[in-house]
Order: sequence, then structure tokens, then C-alpha cells
Amino acid sequence: MSLSTVIHKENSGVEIKRTSSAQRDEENIIRKRLRINSIATVVSSVNKDDVDRGHQINTHIAARKLELLPNEILYLIVSHLHVSHIVQAFHGLNQRFNSIVFQSIRNFKISNYVSRVWLLDYMSRIADAIVNMSLGVDSLSHAFPCENFYRNLTSMVLRHARFAVEFNVENDGAFATAVTCLNTLTQCGLTAECFRQSNLRNNGIVLKSDDQSYTILRAQPCLAIKRLDILHCSEQDLVDLCGLVPNLTSLRVGVLEGSSNVSFQNGLFDVVSRFGSLTRLHLGTSAIGGIHIDVIEWLIRCYQSSLEQVTLVISSSDPFLDGYHLQKILEPCQKLKKLSFKFEFDEEDISVDINDLCRQFQSEWWLNALRAPVLILRDHNDHVFIGSIPLYFPVNMIFPTDLNLWRLNKGQLDSSMLRFTDLKSIHFYSNNKQAITFDLLRFIDRVFPSCNQTLTLNYWKFDSPQKLFTQWINSTLTIPTLNRVAFLDMKTYACNGLDAMSLILWLLVVPNVKVLDLESMENADKVILIKTLDQLLSESDRVKSILDRIEKVHIWKSRHETQTRSKRNLYQIISNIFSNANLGNL
Repeated sequence: MSLSTVIHKENSGVEIKRTSSAQRDEENIIRKRLRINSIATVVSSVNKDDVDRGHQINTHIAARKLELLPNEILYLIVSHLHVSHIVQAFHGLNQRFNSIVFQSIRNFKISNYVSRVWLLDYMSRIADAIVNMSLGVDSLSHAFPCENFYRNLTSMVLRHARFAVEFNVENDGAFATAVTCLNTLTQCGLTAECFRQSNLRNNGIVLKSDDQSYTILRAQPCLAIKRLDILHCSEQDLVDLCGLVPNLTSLRVGVLEGSSNVSFQNGLFDVVSRFGSLTRLHLGTSAIGGIHIDVIEWLIRCYQSSLEQVTLVISSSDPFLDGYHLQKILEPCQKLKKLSFKFEFDEEDISVDINDLCRQFQSEWWLNALRAPVLILRDHNDHVFIGSIPLYFPVNMIFPTDLNLWRLNKGQLDSSMLRFTDLKSIHFYSNNKQAITFDLLRFIDRVFPSCNQTLTLNYWKFDSPQKLFTQWINSTLTIPTLNRVAFLDMKTYACNGLDAMSLILWLLVVPNVKVLDLESMENADKVILIKTLDQLLSESDRVKSILDRIEKVHIWKSRHETQTRSKRNLYQIISNIFSNANLGNL
């Protein structure tokens, strides 16, 4: 059967008659070639800098024949595809494509949408090429039709809504090792729900809370587990877990939950500290529920001979961990290379001196060049933040516009390390209606590098807005820009302090903002703002070019508010000011 015949029948919807196994194989290969040729158009978008300089690509030929491309480009193409699609599209075409497939699936991830039928159809063809595998717990039984199915598999990652565990495949086989690992976590109270919802074999262990620690001391350790990521974990479960996974090298607990009475069994510390090999530790807590500092201290002491990276993300109702205590816990960790932490707490019933907090982090140990600078802040709600910088975690903080209130234990605020890398909602507050300065804008641009930011201020007026506006009109002013800000939240504080000239200046500062929300502004202030903007617009064409950028404006909260004659008279003025904008309820 010719390629043109298959193309014609594929396009016309006519079913191709299958008469023999050989013919079906031929047709499958032809269909795969059709899919390959359809993918070839991707090549035209490949950046030439990504290609080896020794290869010149004729994209016209590539579009007709993907197989003529060098391996570098083929690997680039398949890198954008899911591994299941790579196998389905390319496996079985020829030896060259089989080699590309096998190389691309060495690290094989089975997504949740990969069906049981697909696993049964394709896994037997590629099983020996897989070295590392990642899959959901629910897919485990489907991916293993027999015990010793993946002969070259060395490590696996099992994913669940509550945890992810990585382990080495032992001599018993991948499936048996996986069940052993899950059973170990069940003994610590972490995966009982997972077992109940699946058909996996296990030892049928059902533990009462008061029996758990007793059982842990008599349980066989699991030597295979090397990395564990847990969404929620109680303090008691965490302590017990450490006694069962001596080869664990990386542990991340998203939220450590308090236990009413933590039991530290005799001899457990000696066992863990002797055999423990943990190098990376990440602990997070919630402000809800009390956490015992002795659990965190016990855990770090257990692994003080091996720890290299420690991350603590602590939210609490009170400052239960200070700089002096943290140094006492961490100083014995001689291999510690990286320490990242964030503490947040409220001062509702206590009085905290920010200068005293700063001094806690100014000992010789904290000032050592190996330790990151520490930032201390307190907002207008007496919420206190203490964290190492740069900070890679989200924070629940309202930042002061007065930069004198930003305290570092060492270095200056212009340090390149002072960054909140992952913060997209940036909230500033001024206790005394401090006007916006260009220095503050430059500070915001440098300290908050994430994209698609939302900026909230409680006071929007610029310092000397008329002077700045005149300088801009006369082209004698260089205005700093916040190119990463996509939204201005003026609604939270009712556009407090916003006047017409400050609004123009803000639109110059944030060139990527396309929507204005002025609904919360007092009606009298709206009228003044609109009339002033109209006057400025009539005086300078430069103002028009700025206002024409706005695509949508919210002014009145409801259409009912516009049903007065005075407001209807403003409609024409507003539509002239924002000539390219959707005016919402107007």
C-alpha cells in the first residue's frame, strides 16, 4: 500500500482494510511517518543558536522529511513531548529512531493521564531501556505486570497527593521494593489512607496511635528510601520515621503538625545519629497548632554530622525560636553549607524590640561569610518577619515604605542578595502617608524580581507630583519603571492619595498595566480626578499617548450609580480621556 493511498484514506475517513499482521505493521509505520512529518513544522521555530554550528538546516527539506534532520534537532523536538507520546510516535520506525526513543525514556515519568491500556500495550517494548521511573501510586500495579519486569531499573519515585518517595531498587525487584517502602511509611502513620484506596499488597499493619512508637522499635528498617517529600506530618510520625530510614538523604516536610505528647524512645537518638546520612532537611510549620522546639532540635542534632542544607519555614503565634537558640542548634553542624529560613509571628500579647532581634543575629557565627544576611521587619499590624536572604518562599507580610525600618544584621539595603524571588503580590504600607519616591520604586524593582506582579499601596501620591509632571512634560525627567508589575491594586485602600498627576506618573512607572480600577474612590474625588485629567489631556499630547494605553477602566461600582445627570455628563469626558478603553459600568 502506497503512502499516497494511506494519506487519501486517512483524510477521507475511509477505514483501511486490514488483511494480515504484516500489512497492519506496515500501516502503523506509515501512520507514524505521517505524524512525524506533521511534527516537522516545529523545526522552523527552532532557535539557530541552539543548533550545533557545524550543521546547516534546510527547513524546507525538514518540513518534508523529519528523518533527514540530525539527532541534535530530533532530541530537541522530542524534549518537548511527553515520554508516552515519544514512544507511541517513534518506536518501531527504524533502528535510529528506536535509539532516540530509548535514550529519551531512560528517565521515565508515567503521568496520571497515561491509561492502563497504554501501559499494557507499550511497556513491554521499552521496559529494559528505563533506568529511573516516576509514577503515581495508583499506577503501580498496572506498570508491573510481573515482578521482575524492569531489568535495568535502578531507582523509582512514587507520587501521591500526600507524599513523594524516591528509593533505590533492591535485589527483591522494583515492585517488591515499592511495597516495602510504602509499608514502612504506613508504620509511621503516613500512608494508611493510600493503602486503603489501592489494591497493593501489604503486611496488613493497623496501628493505634499509642502502639506506633512501640512497633517502630521492633520494625525492620527500610534501606531503600533515599528521598521523602511529605505534605503533612505530625511531630511523632517524623520522629518515628527517622528510626526506620537510615539511608534517607533528603527530607522535606511541608507542614509539621504538633503532637500533644512526643515520645522519644530510648536508644532511638543513638541509632539515628550513628547511621543517619541526611544531607538536606526542609521543615515547614503552620501558625495553627503549637510546635515543640525540642522536636526540631532533636532532629537536627540527630543528623548534625551529615547535614549540608537546612531550610526552616516557621509560622507561629509566638517567637518560640530566636537567633541565639538557632545558632546553638546549628553550630555543631560542621558540614552545613546552606541555611535558609523564614520565621513569621505576631506580637499581639508581647513587646518585641526590633533592634534586639537584629542583635541576636550579629554574633561571630552569624556574621561569618558562610552565613546569609538576615532581614528583620515588623509591619503596621505588629507582624514580625525574620528571614535569610535571598528569600525563596512566599511571605504574608505588608512591607513598610519607610526603608529605614528594613533591618539587616549585616550589609546594606543595596545588597544584591536582598531579593524576594517568588513574591508576586507586593503590599506596601505607610503609617504616616509617606509620599512615593523614586528611591522606593528603584528599591521595589530590585528586591522583587518575579513576573506578573500585583502592587498594593495604602497611599498613592508621589512626592511633589506637580514638579515631577512638569519635568516629564519638558523631557527633563528620567522615570524609573516597574516592568514586572502587571496590576495596580488601588481598590484595597480606596485610591488613597491619588491625584491626576500622580496617576499619570504611575502609568509611566508601570508600562504593562492595562486596567485601572477606581471604583473605591470617593465620588467627589472621582469628579476632581476626571476633570483634572481632561485638562491635562488638552494641554499635552504626551498625556494622550499614556492614557490611550489603558484597555479597561472601572469607575462606578454599578450601572445604577451612573443614572444621574451629572454622572451622565461625565461619560463623554471619560470616554474622551480613555479613548481606547472599555468603560465597564458606564
